[in-house]
Amino acid sequence: MPKMPRILQQLWADDAAAILSTELVLILAIVVFGIIPGLIAVRNSTNAALATVANLISILTPQFTFSQVAPGQFVLLVNFGVNPNAPLYAGTQVAPILVNGANVVVAPAP
Repeated sequence: MPKMPRILQQLWADDAAAILSTELVLILAIVVFGIIPGLIAVRNSTNAALATVANLISILTPQFTFSQVAPGQFVLLVNFGVNPNAPLYAGTQVAPILVNGANVVVAPAP
């Protein structure tokens, strides 16, 4: 068997970074798998908060009153009434659907 050059023998015997790279890969995997559920929780809470704001906006109905107090002076009154028949929106999670294997379409929320 031919002798390896000295630099190749040193490279072959060097394993100082092998443990470090393995530890780094494991730590990064744990961090990534820990971040994913956190991001999902943030997405769901943001979706619920926006649904609450949408419900508030849809229930409040603006009512405008425009009147003339004196010649040349007008008053615009804005009153917000409550509409009991307004639709309520729910912050639901909707999964994307693949169409023709390429296009991603999101189905409307129920």
